[in-house]
Amino acid sequence: MAPEIMPFLERMLLLLGQGNFTTTYKYAVLLALVDLCVEGAGRGVPPSTVTTRQVAEKVVETYWPHTATFDGKVLTQGTNRHPGRSERSQAGILSILVKLREEVHPDDSSAFRARRKRRDRYQQAVREVEWILIKQPIPRLQVIGSYEDRFLYEIDWKVEGRSGSPTLVDGSRTLKAGEVGDPAFDNRLRLKEGVAESLIQLAPVLRPLIHRQWAAMVAKINEHEDSRLEEHLFGRERAALADVRPGLWDLQKGRCFYCEKAAKLEATQVDHFLPWSRHPDDSLGNLVLADAGCNQKKTDFLADIGHALRWEARASEELEEVATAANWPFEPSKSWSSALMVYGHLSPGVRLWRSGRELVEPEGVGELTARLRGRLVG
Repeated sequence: MAPEIMPFLERMLLLLGQGNFTTTYKYAVLLALVDLCVEGAGRGVPPSTVTTRQVAEKVVETYWPHTATFDGKVLTQGTNRHPGRSERSQAGILSILVKLREEVHPDDSSAFRARRKRRDRYQQAVREVEWILIKQPIPRLQVIGSYEDRFLYEIDWKVEGRSGSPTLVDGSRTLKAGEVGDPAFDNRLRLKEGVAESLIQLAPVLRPLIHRQWAAMVAKINEHEDSRLEEHLFGRERAALADVRPGLWDLQKGRCFYCEKAAKLEATQVDHFLPWSRHPDDSLGNLVLADAGCNQKKTDFLADIGHALRWEARASEELEEVATAANWPFEPSKSWSSALMVYGHLSPGVRLWRSGRELVEPEGVGELTARLRGRLVG
């Protein structure tokens, strides 16, 4: 880890340890910032700004799996209580998404399919979530203890008091919910210099840390002690991934992507090429089929450059056919851009997984990043 990143990491740890968290919203916004930076704006470039709409879309994707029941109920994610009632109130964002999921298909865990089934209704939910983010976690995220440390971003609005309405920084007017999406409202979060690069480099550290603290908060609110809880909130449903397994098996001609040996379909597993723990890209461009041995040995390691070059070279048209047949998301530009950000910002001394227990130094990064940039501008 580069020495200059240590002060940023220390401030992030202080924020996570001393921030005022009454719901899990701030965790969701932090993860959204990490993801948006890792995705490189879909162009392989660390963003200097992100919008409240982009953050809201990521927050919806993050919370969507949380709408599923755990031991018979949707877990509460806020510490506030209803007036005159003993139970804790459900966080507004989660309530919005639980209602949407019930309308679309209660048994379908895919936000992608919900968006395709009811695009207008889904976008309405995103707007409602965006307004909550504008009012609550975005202007308050950088409050640590009793002071505000604006080391992540600047915005043009503020909120004073716990129940105050958002107003422009200059105090000229109060914002209204109807202004969400209005070009007259500057909804940008202007990232501080070096923040995007730092979040990209620290993603493998920050993501599991935020997951762990988020799960601990939910466990405490719900008075629940269960080792399955974090997997429920942030894991990936392996059963759902099975939908794309036959198509990938045909595409790879019945061979493991990594060792390239023949493998029976029932002995293979779907693997996230960019590890799920590093960046949650579930679209087909980030999925490969591996035999159980390779998949278990690779775990959360980044694959070496040789594997990455073969991954980049796959034909988009064939992958799109598999995605269409399985009704699965396919966003190649986002996957390529994320890979460019991850491989282009490797920490000094990092080693990559090649096979078995073999970890190697990253050789050929320049060729890989050049090819990825070519994909994005081609």
